Amino acid sequence: MTESKKALLIGALSSHVSQQELELILKRWESTHAAKSLYELNSFLAGMSDIPSVIQNRSQIYRAIIQQLNIGEGDQPDLEINPHQPDRTTLSSETRLAMSRVTITGELINEILAEINSGDAQAVCREAASSISKDQLLRPVLDWVSVFHAQLIIDHKQLLSARQCQSLINTFYASLCEVAGPINADRTLSTSIDIISRAHRRTEGSEQLLQELLNH
Repeated sequence: MTESKKALLIGALSSHVSQQELELILKRWESTHAAKSLYELNSFLAGMSDIPSVIQNRSQIYRAIIQQLNIGEGDQPDLEINPHQPDRTTLSSETRLAMSRVTITGELINEILAEINSGDAQAVCREAASSISKDQLLRPVLDWVSVFHAQLIIDHKQLLSARQCQSLINTFYASLCEVAGPINADRTLSTSIDIISRAHRRTEGSEQLLQELLNH
């Protein structure tokens, strides 16, 4: 994944910085952030105070990274589940995992929106809906994004794959960066992750599942 993130970084930076600046940024990235998660990459870009072209275009650079990350094999939802099978105890462990993944994804996005004022929350949802409508990977879940509350509903007929959940979180985070600015977005995301982690601290496997959705 490190090489994949490096390629994303090069692609997003190449139209904004010189070749010399790009080599410097990559050297710094490899020494400090190569093993870190996607979301810490935004903080890394914020640290490029000596490279004005990065600071001035950080929002566009990060959005380009998110868009490229979301472009990939058009994987479909993992499972097709009988809608007349509501008893969770009869579902396979794989199905229960998929249901938990969607639940945590929805809770995290809703918590992000709850941490900001209503006007910004509406703007984030509009921005996210616009991005999702253009994303082949996420277009099937566009109806799940309301005007205000991005409430994800567990539909037993169609669950999201891990990649789709990751892409959905990516899209809302990038939209939050656009609306509230990267610094406030990082703070809001961190607070939301802490709240969701505490809420599920006694739920077996939830902490690991949350980290898998974030660390990619």
